[in-house]
Amino acid sequence: MATAVAINFNQVGIATAFIIGGAMAGSEAGLKVYFGGIAVAAVVVSIGSLLYFQERPPTPPSASELEKLNAKGESGALMKDGSRAASAPAEEEVQWPQKGWQLLTTPGFAPPLAAFVTSIAVTNVVGAFMDAKLAHAEITDQNDIDLAGAGFELAIVVGGIILGGLVDRNKEYKAVTLVCLAVTFFGVLMLGLDHVPRIAAIIALLAIGAFAGPVQPINAELAVEVTFPADENAIEAVQQLCGNLMSALLVPFCEWAARFSVQLPGNTNLGGDSVILLSLIAGVTAYFTTFSSPLKRTLVDEANCMINKDDMGKELTLVALVADDAAAAANARQ
Repeated sequence: MATAVAINFNQVGIATAFIIGGAMAGSEAGLKVYFGGIAVAAVVVSIGSLLYFQERPPTPPSASELEKLNAKGESGALMKDGSRAASAPAEEEVQWPQKGWQLLTTPGFAPPLAAFVTSIAVTNVVGAFMDAKLAHAEITDQNDIDLAGAGFELAIVVGGIILGGLVDRNKEYKAVTLVCLAVTFFGVLMLGLDHVPRIAAIIALLAIGAFAGPVQPINAELAVEVTFPADENAIEAVQQLCGNLMSALLVPFCEWAARFSVQLPGNTNLGGDSVILLSLIAGVTAYFTTFSSPLKRTLVDEANCMINKDDMGKELTLVALVADDAAAAANARQ
């Protein structure tokens, strides 16, 4: 869930821009006030980050993180006297671009990367051409468009929190991703038709946000699972780089394809840009069904943790390795 919030919460800013920016952008004076407000807010948030941002938790949050830190020689565990646990000699760090290539060639990394890229590409393209799509449903009032855009962005955040939290508990990365991609497919199909009822267009737009958006945090976590103990920052960097590059290429391509349409039964046309997105979603969905790699991080957590349950089957406690064990493990590696 933390990943879902961290990755998708920028959408709250975009939703705010739809509502506030849309209302203030009608005049030069309004734009000045709007951008001035953004500047002040950015300064306040930056100061808050400098004051409260921590390098890492005082103790590892999970057994897998503890084991990874021990392998690096920095358990991060606090001893009774307040000192850090003993460190083992650290191995030489692999640098870019070797680190990126190492991730790309890791078995099991490509499917979550493809799903992550598809999520970014679809949400960015839908957001870029939302005005034209809503016009097909006779939604042309700017206030209505702004509210629909804000709803789309907030749906990305809410969907990520709900589905991300679900996957945190059940670890069904593959099943949930496939469901999300399937719903996204039908949402893009509905929104791409040249004649669609207003309510259907809004539902399709919100469905795309609520199901395409969560694919990013879910597959960021899945990539970490299959490449454990690889660096999470490097994983996220590769995924974001590939996703934004795909979006940068896809937006002008879809803008060109929107000039064309495909006739469907019932005297209905489907925009060429939607055909491109549907082909991408269908191809990645088919490819993602081949995913079968083990969840290495979860296996480590399960091997080092004990879950106690009461007779109702509810999870009560998670007993992880303690700080003294971290020190012993680190000393053993010296």
